[in-house]
Amino acid sequence: MLAKQHGGGGMYARVVLEVEPGATDSGIVIENRVTGGAIPTEFISACHLGIAIATSKGVLGHPVIGVKATLLDGKAHSDDSNGMSFQIAAEAKAIG
Repeated sequence: MLAKQHGGGGMYARVVLEVEPGATDSGIVIENRVTGGAIPTEFISACHLGIAIATSKGVLGHPVIGVKATLLDGKAHSDDSNGMSFQIAAEAKAIG
């Protein structure tokens, strides 16, 4: 989850992500199982980007391969959520 307040608008995004081993030759597979608009449609691509960034550098600075990441759930705030918030939250969850 990312929640940040500063002088202007805040940043808020909650992402529930399952990361599991995939086929070794599959690269990174990202599946979206979010239902009911828990993560607004316009922010799903930002989640994908965050996962891609995280897996391109991995925890130790090396690319991660053979992984399946599934977006399961999340939460947005009507005023404080944006694409960058969801990108950062998904990136943190993918490597955390």
